[in-house]
Amino acid sequence: MIRAISVAASMALLAGAASGQEEYDLVIVGARVVDPETMLDQVRNIGITGNEIAIVTRDASPARMRLTPAG
Repeated sequence: MIRAISVAASMALLAGAASGQEEYDLVIVGARVVDPETMLDQVRNIGITGNEIAIVTRDASPARMRLTPAG
């Protein structure tokens, strides 16, 4: 069960939005994202491609697999 995910990401990544065209291998919907560098501590959706975080966004994103944390 995933309750929180700590992500150190640049402001460009945090401000990014899904283009609607890209499909991620995994989207974690409603994850708690904590970034000490920018002081972000909010619920976001995380798009993962391969072994890397591709996007952190408020927008929903299409994915081959989708995991929604219980909470």
